[in-house]
Amino acid sequence: MNANDFRETKIRVDGIEQAIRTERTSTVKRLEADHTKAVKAALVARRTEVLSEMFAPDMAAQRAKALTAFPACNYVDARKGFPKAPTGKPVPDYLVEIEPGHYATAEAAESMGAEELAEEVLPGLELRRFSDGKSWLLRLAGTVTEEKPEGGHLGPLFKSRDRARRVALDELSGFDWTRSADELTADEATRLMVRFIKWREHVARKPSDAWAGEQLREAEAALKDFHGSDSSVG
Repeated sequence: MNANDFRETKIRVDGIEQAIRTERTSTVKRLEADHTKAVKAALVARRTEVLSEMFAPDMAAQRAKALTAFPACNYVDARKGFPKAPTGKPVPDYLVEIEPGHYATAEAAESMGAEELAEEVLPGLELRRFSDGKSWLLRLAGTVTEEKPEGGHLGPLFKSRDRARRVALDELSGFDWTRSADELTADEATRLMVRFIKWREHVARKPSDAWAGEQLREAEAALKDFHGSDSSVG
């Protein structure tokens, strides 16, 4: 069983630890949504159980203790669930979709045990926010380790989630991303395309970088030479 076949999160409420595990039944995105729901349900259930135990002996005496342990705003939020994005308005790029129709910041998603939230844009290729909190990257599925918390990714950093998704679907869908990192690196066509996209996106983010501009021209020329002089790139 690999890292994308399940998700497991440990929660601790009132000193009691509980492990929540969800097995994958379809896509990674569906796994993330199911796991988020399971974690939320477990948190609400445990909080309700603790409050019931606290209120049972002496309602008046225990109320102050309950409010201290569970501030009103947190308890209300738990009952309401996750906030939905305003209808008809674009979802801000800094929010992560934690389940269909529900969004949170990357920090909030991590606190809910959703560190590995990622959108599977192509088989073997995931869309994930970069650790700088501002950029997005395309990561090879199942490559996150303690030494490589970002996982094995293609290198280009994209300004927005939509931009990264479009590049993946429009320019990278013809490649097999389920291959190992070594196989992908050894594939000349894949390597040249990734190099070209890397410098193109870098120049788009920093147009004043003359050295990056030169790297982009060289990468574009190499890619055209590989596919033939009459091929178009971009």
